[in-house]
Amino acid sequence: TFSDLDHHQVVALASCFIPVEKSNEQIHLRNELSKPLQQLQESARRIAE
Repeated sequence: TFSDLDHHQVVALASCFIPVEKSNEQIHLRNELSKPLQQLQESARRIAE
């Protein structure tokens, strides 16, 4: 869950909400953020429905 994340991880996930131009640049995601990012994306999809 999100409450299990340290403050650095929370900030990294919060950066997903900052609008930026789309890029073709390859993103390198740390392993410890892959599951929280997936949870964040699933939550956003549920909210959007």
